[in-house]
This record gives sequence, structure tokens and C-alpha cells, in this order.
Amino acid sequence: MFSAVRISRNVKTIIKRLYHDKQVTVKFKGKIMKFVSDIFTEDKEENKYSSKKTLGIISGVLVCLAFIGDGFHWFTLNESLFNSMLIFSATMLGVSAGASTIKAFAKGDKIEKK
Repeated sequence: MFSAVRISRNVKTIIKRLYHDKQVTVKFKGKIMKFVSDIFTEDKEENKYSSKKTLGIISGVLVCLAFIGDGFHWFTLNESLFNSMLIFSATMLGVSAGASTIKAFAKGDKIEKK
């Protein structure tokens, strides 16, 4: 028979073991940092960060915060301002994705003419 207290104790001991095991936390932090770095990196070979992705993500976060603030009636947001912020965010992310896609096709093997 399982009880909620017994399951709670087991979960707590697992979390304590994972927290105190430094190798696990270092690997986990490394994976998170690599994930975040990969999001902002435009060209992995040159290790170059994309300003378009960065602006797109920052403006997307601002749009989400504005939407939440307007939803809770903390302030009122003009609909045209919200739409323009959303369009800017999507455009920056789309331009970045389009540029990397075109760059990937341009680096591909060229077909030789006979």
C-alpha cells in the first residue's frame, strides 16, 4: 500500500541525492547553458551570436509580459502597439531563420555541369 507521505519522502530523498551529487548538477547546468547558447548562436562553426535572434527573443518576451499585464488589467495596452511588437518579434526571428536556411543551402555541394 502506497501512501502520499511515503511517496513524498521518496521524492525528497531523490532530490536531496541529486542536489548533493555535484557531477549531476554540473552536467545539468552545462546542458542548460549549451541549450541557451545554441538558441542565440547563428553560426555554430564561427561561434557567432545572432543579433536578429536576440532582438526577436527580447521583443517576444516583452510582448508576453505586455499581454499578461493587459490581461490582469494592470495597465491598458493599445492594440496596434501590441500587434506591431508581435510583428517585429516574428519578423526578427523569421529573418534569422531564413538567413540560416539560405546559408545552409549555399554551403551545400554544387552540382557539376557536364
